[in-house]
Amino acid sequence: MTMTFRMTALAALLGATTMTAQAGVLTLDGVTFTSNWNSNVLTLEIDAANRSGGWSDATGLAALAIKGVGTYSSVSVGSAPGGTGAWKLSTSELKASGCSGTSNGAAGSRMCFYGQQIALADDMVFKFTFDGAAVTPVDPHVKVEFVDAQGRKVGSLLSQTLPPSPVKTAGDPPVLPPTPDLPTTVPVADVPDDTPAGGDAGSANVPEPRSIALLLGGLGLMGVTLRRRGGR
Repeated sequence: MTMTFRMTALAALLGATTMTAQAGVLTLDGVTFTSNWNSNVLTLEIDAANRSGGWSDATGLAALAIKGVGTYSSVSVGSAPGGTGAWKLSTSELKASGCSGTSNGAAGSRMCFYGQQIALADDMVFKFTFDGAAVTPVDPHVKVEFVDAQGRKVGSLLSQTLPPSPVKTAGDPPVLPPTPDLPTTVPVADVPDDTPAGGDAGSANVPEPRSIALLLGGLGLMGVTLRRRGGR
């Protein structure tokens, strides 16, 4: 009973971990965006060292916007790359001209984090904590403002939803390849059949009873004929 209780509790714990953690990955023009939810904490990593296409000339990040996470009552920055210490939070929409407004931490359904540009690189990690009963920790919609050395916008604002996928935990069983379907019957090698058509095996050289009777009748008739000839 104790072992069953422990196994049930462990399964519930793993299930809760899977339900409260979601991740998503999206790549555009050589830049990879990875989101990871843990309860109401969103971690967003931007890997931009190998940017290409419309972002090939970009050198810095000037703004990062997130929406599609429900409605929050407050948001705080847990960690961010160096150089963002003076950045501000706003509930304004991120547009080509950047974020406007100074409503730091105000209630809303979107968030814009902006300031003096920081250099683009790999492993740019941002961590935001959203508070409120209506926060939905899935499908974050992300926008970014990449700029050149003069602060001018370069390329697209992204404006994409990072699709969620379950995060694997250390206790998850390994995923095994599918087992190929096995034949329901095992083929047997063909064996030469010496049985004549219409007959059974092993009886090809045995005469039928009718043939034996005719043979005996014929021999008897020949014996009678020979006796008659000998008595003359």
